[in-house]
Amino acid sequence: MFALRVYPELGINTLRDWFSVLTEGNIRDEYGSFVPMFKMISVITDRYWAHGHPDNLDPHAEHGPNGLLRNRVDGTHCVGHGPGTYDYFASDFS
Repeated sequence: MFALRVYPELGINTLRDWFSVLTEGNIRDEYGSFVPMFKMISVITDRYWAHGHPDNLDPHAEHGPNGLLRNRVDGTHCVGHGPGTYDYFASDFS
């Protein structure tokens, strides 16, 4: 799953809330390369894993769509599941 950072204090709570922010400037990846908005949206929403799930899941994980594992909502780090292949995070992650 893609971990989508949300900022409730700025009114950014969903992927749709990010759209206006993403159109304001240039998106750069962790290497400094330009990423077009349509590509960024695809990275977030078009994810899959075709290799199956382990039988014994980490206590912080659960089965998600498209063969992916997703984070369990804990109200602190993962604050929600998006309707697709992303989870909402209200804290920093690595």
